[in-house]
Amino acid sequence: MRFGLVAVCCLLALARPLSVLADDTKPASENPLFIDFSQYWTAASALREGQNPYDPEIIAQREREVLPGLTEPILQWNPPVLFPLTIPFSFLPYEMASFLWAGSLLALTAWILQLLLARYGQGRISPKQGIIYLFGLLLFFPLWESIRFGQVSPVLLAGFWGFIACRESRNPTRGKEFLAGLCLSLTAIKPHLLYLIYLVVALEALRWRRFREPLGFLSGLLILGGIPLLWRASLWEDYLGALQAMPVYFQTPTLGSLLHGLDTASTWLRFLPTVVTGVIAAFLLARRQPSVVSEQELLLLSALSLLTSPYGWVFDQILLMPLVVFLLGNSGRQLLPALGCIVISALAFPWSGRVEMQHFWWYPLGLGVLCTVALKMRNPGVTATLFNESGKTAGP
Repeated sequence: MRFGLVAVCCLLALARPLSVLADDTKPASENPLFIDFSQYWTAASALREGQNPYDPEIIAQREREVLPGLTEPILQWNPPVLFPLTIPFSFLPYEMASFLWAGSLLALTAWILQLLLARYGQGRISPKQGIIYLFGLLLFFPLWESIRFGQVSPVLLAGFWGFIACRESRNPTRGKEFLAGLCLSLTAIKPHLLYLIYLVVALEALRWRRFREPLGFLSGLLILGGIPLLWRASLWEDYLGALQAMPVYFQTPTLGSLLHGLDTASTWLRFLPTVVTGVIAAFLLARRQPSVVSEQELLLLSALSLLTSPYGWVFDQILLMPLVVFLLGNSGRQLLPALGCIVISALAFPWSGRVEMQHFWWYPLGLGVLCTVALKMRNPGVTATLFNESGKTAGP
């Protein structure tokens, strides 16, 4: 049942981006299929030849060769830790590499979804629950956009879920704690999205001497960040230099972007929610008594982190998938959270017209509030223990 559900969801999700190929009325230069993969492929190709992959002129020339209708270059702003994943694809022709990349990410997403259903499915899935899962996942728009753009976001999802799964293992070992941090290092491809999760790991290491997770995280960073140096020793210098010219005008579905839109001359407004939320979260987490932040709290923190991040696109909100499946999984006990999740996703789904990225800022907020309600329904005292000085939250 779970395998069939995953297959249907993934095939239907793939049907949307593939329909773009059959749309003859859409200009070729307007968001081609898997468009964001062009930045990964061209940057990796440049690096493989010893060139600076963060040089706009080099990337523009290479992208014009594979996408002649592209009006402006799409630059890679991800840190060098991404290159170990993209360099293998640079050995293939662009068209073949793009479909292989998209297929790999789709398979990875299907595998993660299968693991999520196994964890939150509350045992055997009934036909009624299967329908709820089907509607809830097909209306999860970040999944569609991630596949449509060929974004690396599913890799972040895999790293985040691997971190949670190893951390919340029923048979925790020292090796699994290290592996949890190693999985989390994959999310450093876009480190701003889950900054609150990093804060949790750092505070637990300082207060409770849980050093294996940060050790695994740092080991992963050294491996991912060190491999690309085989092709260009000055790669990290190139990246830090490129950050000085990074555009800060992108309109994304975050509170920082909304604030920055009120006064475009005040760039600091974009980072204000991140700083304020980080300080408040650090204060509350430092005062709590439970030694480990619970799984439910990690899901809530991921939504809060996405909402208050300086940047974060709709396809990056695929990191909310564990939270979505958790809410849908409550249908076996309380139907309200699952139906609420479907309603919120339906309201966010762009049924027609052009999708404006900045309009999705409320989506992680709505799911986070709904998760809090679901936890309170399962355990009336749970909201009193979140980030509190005493008590522990119940397991999933």
